[in-house]
Amino acid sequence: MSRIKIAATSIILSLSLSASQLLYYSDEVHYKSSRDDSFVGFGNNLHVVCGVDRAVLESRGSAPKDSSLSSTYAKVSSLRDTLDLLELKRTYLKSLLANSRYKDRSASKMIDEASILADEELRIAKESQKSRDELDKISQKLSKAGLTLDMRALYIAQECQDPTIIINPRALIIKPSYEAVADGAKIKLTHKLTLTNRSGVDIDAKDATLYTYALNEPIRVQKFMPWRLEVGLANKELYRSAMMADGAMVQKVGLARSARVSVKQRNASRYDLKNLQIKADGSTQDVVVSTYKLPYEAQLIVYPYSDRRVYMSYEFKPDSQIKYHKWRVSSGDRVNENGVGRYVDGIYQLYAYIDRDIEIERTRDIFKESEGFFSGTKKRDGYRLNITNHAPTSKNLRIIERIPLSTSDKIEVADVSIEPKGLKYTISKDGKLTIDTTLKPKDRLKIEVKFVIKHDKDIEIRY
Repeated sequence: MSRIKIAATSIILSLSLSASQLLYYSDEVHYKSSRDDSFVGFGNNLHVVCGVDRAVLESRGSAPKDSSLSSTYAKVSSLRDTLDLLELKRTYLKSLLANSRYKDRSASKMIDEASILADEELRIAKESQKSRDELDKISQKLSKAGLTLDMRALYIAQECQDPTIIINPRALIIKPSYEAVADGAKIKLTHKLTLTNRSGVDIDAKDATLYTYALNEPIRVQKFMPWRLEVGLANKELYRSAMMADGAMVQKVGLARSARVSVKQRNASRYDLKNLQIKADGSTQDVVVSTYKLPYEAQLIVYPYSDRRVYMSYEFKPDSQIKYHKWRVSSGDRVNENGVGRYVDGIYQLYAYIDRDIEIERTRDIFKESEGFFSGTKKRDGYRLNITNHAPTSKNLRIIERIPLSTSDKIEVADVSIEPKGLKYTISKDGKLTIDTTLKPKDRLKIEVKFVIKHDKDIEIRY
């Protein structure tokens, strides 16, 4: 296993994306535009990050002409100005009509004036309706783009180097689809990606990478739980109580950049700060509590009896106590906002991400029970693991499994066998089975675990 250096407080993401590039995940989209101005786009499903800080955006009354929605934006503004002008004219006509009714006016002259004003009022009403009809058509067109007539042309309102536009994936929709056409003795299969852009941002990416999984994948930390054999007690309740006892407190801890603020951690629950200033305008600031580097070991680990996914675990001994176990982890270009850690026998395990190259299947092998007049009941039991490494490189994998553990002198677990022979494994007193193996590229490994459960024939066991 490799030993490298990490920062214990956090591993900070640094996106080194070339100009005009798109990274798409199921929970977040990162887009770097090749534009040389500060224009971002339209809509409310986006924000901009400058480095690691969120940028301030401002709206303007016009958009660049090369934007696909610039003419629509200008048209909406023009029609609204027209409606405002017509409304002013209507108000003026009403005032003019009221002020023209003097006693010295003849009846015929008043009728002529009223007729002229009525014609003008009718003309204004028709023009207003025409403008509203045009706005309704534009509104229907904009709704398909995920926008409304109140859309805003957004610009970056500050100096920003290497800006990244963060888009909600619900606004930039990518759906895979498959098509099959049977023709005689052959069938034609077509795989498609359907892309719908409702983000308000023109996407013009020289390079685009689409991932079907989340950038911030949720991590469920696995804890070994003995496979207990109980007399007349379902193991489901034991499993439930064990899971509840193992619940980790997950909180986000801010990291920081303020030079004026100093902080010292007294213990796991106390922090002393000096020169801390937070304005009541909703702004935030971050403060670094500590940062240091130390060696760690990377280990792929899986608990097939409860979770078939393989996790990359970083293991190290921290210099200070870690109380909150939610992490933001990155390794190269890989980043995960939902890393989860825990202490195990004085070692801190940080579950960083899911390794998708290794596929694991687990099936139970249960045989018929046999009864003897004096020997009681015997049941041959076990399970089978089918492991495939789809990666082009070798991988070291640690498998955590279970051997049933008897909690009664009336139950015995015997004749444990693990195949194939030559596997490196250990079995602890609590029935924890640890297997360490190396999977070669495209390698497939089949592991069979078998055992015999013996118990008095007049009792029922559950596990």
